[in-house]
Parts: sequence; C-alpha cells; structure tokens
Amino acid sequence: MIKFLDRLFKKKEPIIIERKGLHSFVENKLENSEIKSFAQGFLEQLDEILDEMSKTCNELENAELHNKNIPPRAITIMEGNRKAYLHKTRYFMDNIKKLFAGISESNNSENIISKINNMKEILEEYTKATQKSYFVLQEFFANESSQVASKIKQINSLSTELEKKLKSSDTHKFQEISSLLEKIKNLDEKNKELNQEKKNLEKNLDEENKKIKKLNEKTSEIKNSDDFKKLSETQEKLDEAKEKKKQLSDEIAYKISPLSRALRKFAKISLDENSVNLLISEPFNAIKNIETDKLVDLFSNLRKNIENKNLGLKEKVINKYISIISEFNKKFIEELKNKIKTLNSRIKELSSEINKNHIWKNIEDLNSRIEKIEKSAAQIKREILICDENINKIKTEDISTKIKEILKSMDIEVKD
Repeated sequence: MIKFLDRLFKKKEPIIIERKGLHSFVENKLENSEIKSFAQGFLEQLDEILDEMSKTCNELENAELHNKNIPPRAITIMEGNRKAYLHKTRYFMDNIKKLFAGISESNNSENIISKINNMKEILEEYTKATQKSYFVLQEFFANESSQVASKIKQINSLSTELEKKLKSSDTHKFQEISSLLEKIKNLDEKNKELNQEKKNLEKNLDEENKKIKKLNEKTSEIKNSDDFKKLSETQEKLDEAKEKKKQLSDEIAYKISPLSRALRKFAKISLDENSVNLLISEPFNAIKNIETDKLVDLFSNLRKNIENKNLGLKEKVINKYISIISEFNKKFIEELKNKIKTLNSRIKELSSEINKNHIWKNIEDLNSRIEKIEKSAAQIKREILICDENINKIKTEDISTKIKEILKSMDIEVKD
C-alpha cells in the first residue's frame, strides 16, 4: 500500500533529450498521430447532426399552421421568411460539408483548426443573415425552428470540442514545435546568407579601397614629377597674369565710374551712342576694342559738352569731371591699350602652353576615376550597414523559449 501511494504521488521524472536530437525526436512522435482519429470521430458526429438537421428543415418546410385564423397578409410574410430561412440554412449546411470534407485524411492540426475558425465565421454570417427570419418563424413554428437552431448549436459545440482536443493533444504540440524548429532553421539560413553577403560586400569594398589607393599614389607620383612642377609654375604665371588683368580692369572701371552720370546724359546726344554705352557698362572692353582716336574724340566731345553745360550737370561736379577726363588723353589711352594687349598676349601664350601639356588632364581623369570609385565604395558601405541591420533583426531566442515551454508542458526537457 505504501509503495502504491509512493508511486501515485511521486513527482514524474521529465524526459531528457539532447538539443541536436530534438528534430528527430519530434518527427518520431509525429508518426503516431491521433489527429486522424479525432477528425474521423468529428466527421461521423457532424454527418449525423447534418442528417438530423436536414430532417428538421423538411419538417419546418412542411409544417402547417395550428391556428387557421391568421390574416392572409401575415401568412404571406410567414411563407417568405420560411422560404428564406430554409434556403440560407441549407446553403450553410452545404458549406459546412464542403469545408470539412476530407479532414480525416489530414494529420495537420493547424489546418483543421483553421477550418474550424472558418466555420465560425460562416456561422456568424449565417446567424446575422437569418436572425430576422428566425424571430418571425418563432411566432408561427416555434418547435420546428427551435429544432433547427438546436442543431446549429450542436455543430458549433462539436467544432469547439474538436478544437480543444486538437490543441491539448501532444501531436498538436509536437506539430507546433516542428513549425518553430523550421522557423529557426529558416532564420539560421537567412543569417548565413546575410553574413555571406556581408563578407562579399566587405571584399568588394576592400578591392575598391585598393583601387583608390593605387590611383592616389599615381596622382601623387605625377604631382611630384619635374614636369608637374614646371606646369605648376606656368599655371602660377597664368594666374598672376589674369590677376593683373583683373586689377587693370578694376583700375579702369574705378577711373571711369565717376563719369557714369555724365556719360549717360552724353549718350543721348552723342553720334556714337553704342561706344558711349559700352564705356559705361564695360569700360575695360571699351578701352580694349574702341580705336584710340575714336576714344580721344569721345572724351574730347564729352568735355566740351560738360564745359558748355549741355548735360545739365551741377556746377560743383563740373571741375571734377573735367579733371578725370583730362587723364584720358591719347598717350594714357595708348598705354592702357598696350598693357591690355601685353596681358592678353601673355595669358594666351601661357594658356596655350598649359593646354598642350596633358598632365592636368591626366590628373583630372585620375580624380574623376577616384570620385567614381568612391561613390561605389560609399554605396557598398550602405549595403553593409543594411546587412548588419537585417542580421541584428534575426532573433531566435524567443522561439527557443517557446519550444521549451511547450516541451515542459509535456514533461520534456532539452539538454544542450
């Protein structure tokens, strides 16, 4: 007696399995499935309920009113609702038969549970669609319509009972574990793919960086050469000549700009309005392009018109204008033109010398290639970051914990 009680209350020792053998253990357990027997028993009871339901529908369809003193209008309403109710009920029965057809051949509990959930949706739609008709029929054929409703409840109860059996069965739990193990496997494969992709990207990035380094070395080699030094000196001379030209242009503009108001007034009465306007807007080009004698005449006529007070200028600025104009004599203009000519000639000569040299172009080509490769490297870096983000998103700890919980409910423990 003591031994019996000891066995009865003794804590059940859990089954210990190694993690590496978990998949095989689960697959072996799934070979002995009770799902088919559950489904077969369900179908047998469902067929029986549907047969009885079909009979109750026939009884409702053929039932006669006990009270013959009902107004014709009420009878018409009753017949319409009876017809509608029977039509929707038989349609519901056909849908249920089709939905559960062949489930006894399935070992997949999740598939059957999914069908049960679909059945509940169909039932909910049927209930909403027949609610009005059912309440009307209750007034005329309470017994017959209640019997039909009773069968509907039996189908719902039978489905709920099957769902409970499936979910509490070991097979369902092992199928859930098998599905979770498959999920872990897929995630592990995805992780391997992403890590391989990252490895390939890092290799490509390394190759791109090597190309950039090689091109930079080539650029440095060119820049350290004697030819480049000579070219740089020529470029400096060109920049210096251009700067002198700019300074001369600013100097000419600075000298002529005070005459702008007088020149604008003079342009309106001048016989060479275009030359006057060019002198106002582009003084450097005016000195460069307009002939010396023409410029001398232009400034001389300007002076005469100022002195003769033909331009409507104030007395206090007349002397200032005349003083400025006095500087622009023939000798001064010729000196400016010679300076401009010398500078332009120097700039042209140095520019030609630089253009004949291919070093700058070679450096530009190298820089262009470096820029292109750097863009490619930047894109690869972004792709590596995306890989890292996706790798970090892959988590299997929660899935493993879920598997342990399911196994624990069956007194099974996994050993690493």
